[in-house]
Amino acid sequence: MAQEGQETTAEEPADTKEEGTRWLTDRQPELSKETHLRLDRDPFEGSQLDLRSWGGNSTLPDFDGAEDERTAALHTRLRARLMWEPVEDRLGLELEADFLSGRVWGSEDPSSTMPDEVITGTRDDQLAYGDSLGAILDPRAANVRYTSRIGRVQAGLQTSTWGLGLLANGGERDNEQLFGQRFGGDRSMRLLFGTSPFARLDAPWADKVFVGIGGDVVWRDENASFVRGDRAYQGVASMFLRDDDRFGGVYVVGRRQEDVDGARLDVVGFDGAFKREWSGDAFEVGVGGEVATLRGSTTRALPTTARADEVRLRGIGAALEAELLHRASEVGGKVLAGYASGDADTDDLTQYRFRFDPNYKVGLILFDSYIPAMTRAWYRDANDPGRTAEAPPGIEQVVSEGGVENAYYLNPQLTFGNPDELLIGAGVLKAWAHQPPAAPVATFENGGVPTGVRGAEDVSRDLGWEVDVAAQYRFALPRALALELKGEFGILFPGDAFANAQGESAPPESMARGRISLIW
Repeated sequence: MAQEGQETTAEEPADTKEEGTRWLTDRQPELSKETHLRLDRDPFEGSQLDLRSWGGNSTLPDFDGAEDERTAALHTRLRARLMWEPVEDRLGLELEADFLSGRVWGSEDPSSTMPDEVITGTRDDQLAYGDSLGAILDPRAANVRYTSRIGRVQAGLQTSTWGLGLLANGGERDNEQLFGQRFGGDRSMRLLFGTSPFARLDAPWADKVFVGIGGDVVWRDENASFVRGDRAYQGVASMFLRDDDRFGGVYVVGRRQEDVDGARLDVVGFDGAFKREWSGDAFEVGVGGEVATLRGSTTRALPTTARADEVRLRGIGAALEAELLHRASEVGGKVLAGYASGDADTDDLTQYRFRFDPNYKVGLILFDSYIPAMTRAWYRDANDPGRTAEAPPGIEQVVSEGGVENAYYLNPQLTFGNPDELLIGAGVLKAWAHQPPAAPVATFENGGVPTGVRGAEDVSRDLGWEVDVAAQYRFALPRALALELKGEFGILFPGDAFANAQGESAPPESMARGRISLIW
């Protein structure tokens, strides 16, 4: 809702759409050295309404041997954001919430039958008009900020995003990939201070280096829910360099969590991220990467064969994105590659699994729905009285809601067009497991021999490959409105990791999804 002809100053970034978001993100505005009082500016710039509705039809894998079934559903979500800056570059208010988020018609997602502690809020399986307060009203931001000559203070409910979003991902629309969509997001009640400590030095980089420190009470993320009764407290710190075409920095977070059932999580995350862009007359080039590691301990999932009060956490994940765009033809290429560590022995005293934030999307089916369906089957087997006398403690933690884990992947994509008008693309995803994805109960029943979810022994690491296509078209309407139409289709050919006891491959799985959005 920016007004045409709006001018900028040397201290103000030309693109102020993200002004007022978190200091710990990679989209930081520069600190202003004076207050700007322009009469022609819009104090509500950055405010937005986004009403979207989407429907999908997909096959749902049945790992119990029955025929796969098809599911269809229609979903909706209204996201409203108010940005108010009565005194430019000095005082600001941010309010954001999702309303009526979830399913309005169609088949129930099986993840809704899982225990509440594994429901992350990053899927669209809840009823939009049900009894859940999170569906009717899901707060995302309610904070104020004040910027002085020494730095910025921001306090209140805030979304949390860093780098590419492997560890902290706020689920913002602006960072959505062509394939997939984001839902929910990491949110904390946060007190944050950010500053540019070297701004007074006479060096070209001095005013581009920022430092942020803060403290959190976690409201909602993939590991905790304040409403549910979990209590998670965090200390966060970051230091990064940012200007118009480059970003690089480190982010550290320490977390102490006690779940509503008394389970404990103590972890420290170290995360380094970078982005670099080059723009010439003929081409635009961009590359970004992130590496994160977790160190700590937990009582959320304990081994059954060893006496222990806790297990150690030692996970690592990494992602790389590179893209090239030919300006004149609007033909572009993009490559996503990544790694998330897996655990070869889930019954020892160290857990090596690293799970990406569910809102970091790679492909449409394998990581977003197929592997989650496999982990739900693992959980059901562990709670089947006919197979286990007692479920292993913390077995629910194996359930995935869509984050990349225990995998290497490569995802080249080809695109044509631009996001502001017509954008079409196709991608091929190939993935391998870091450790063979053995089913816990089936492996135990087989005398410890790694056994797959469909019964195959000597489990393969080949997760398979999928082909995805998507098209998106946006056009302007009167009164600053925009209409966006999007269609996606994917087909997955599961690898030998999902073969049955006879070595036969699992059947292909497909999904189709259409979406319409009205944006103001």
